[in-house]
Amino acid sequence: MKFLKIVLFALTCTFMTSYAAYDCALGLWGSQCSNDCGNCEGGKAFCQVTNGLCVNGCARGYQGRDCKTPCPPGTHGQYCVYKCGSCSDVRPVCDPVSGMCQAGCKTGFQKPHCKLGKYPCPSYTWGDDCSNNCSCKKPPIECSCHPETGQCEPCGPNQKSLRFSMPVNNPECLNQFALDEAVKFYTPPSVLNIPWKPVAVIFLLLILFIFTYYIYWWKYIRQVPIEEETKEIAREKKRQRIRQKQLRFYAKHAKENMAKYRSADWENKPPVERESYEQVYF
Repeated sequence: MKFLKIVLFALTCTFMTSYAAYDCALGLWGSQCSNDCGNCEGGKAFCQVTNGLCVNGCARGYQGRDCKTPCPPGTHGQYCVYKCGSCSDVRPVCDPVSGMCQAGCKTGFQKPHCKLGKYPCPSYTWGDDCSNNCSCKKPPIECSCHPETGQCEPCGPNQKSLRFSMPVNNPECLNQFALDEAVKFYTPPSVLNIPWKPVAVIFLLLILFIFTYYIYWWKYIRQVPIEEETKEIAREKKRQRIRQKQLRFYAKHAKENMAKYRSADWENKPPVERESYEQVYF
């Protein structure tokens, strides 16, 4: 009995000790409040006093189970899942919390994050922090420029769009001569320009090949369904057996009737009657 009381007392102490951690001060956790909380999203108040885990996850710039591991260089954000932009070579890493490039951007990118997709600078701008304007913009043609070098880019993605970009000449575009030549020699596609003779020859050869292969398949590859052939042979044999039974039946009765008829004064019957009887039974 005394032993049982000791066990119950130990369990009660353990139970009470495990929940005594709820009285820990802000930023501490554990049975003795001896562990420091990590960097939780929203602050220390979101740290669980029983296990030290962050309810809302890690704060930006940290990762790991206890949210105490800083983001490696070149990454930022919650759990360090985002990569830094094109930061300046002076300090190529970004702030692990905000992702901002602390020493500015490379040429052709704009602060603060130094990344805006395929074309970093806004249209018609280039250079450091995209502070320079392109010199290619002359309405109605608006040739943009390269975000790093400032060189003018083509005015359209294909010949059709270039054709409608040519009413006003824009000599500042580096490829203006090429654009003029493209419009000069550009002709819209037409069905009449298709070389019909080679197409007709190819079509006829294709038909000949299909016809030849069909004949070869019909003669050498095609297989007559064995099951249908077997059924037809069986039906024909059955018809022959029935016909033979019928013939035997007729022959048997013909002989019996002939014997009866001959016994009844066969010789005295008229020749015409005997001939007709033989035709019926023989």
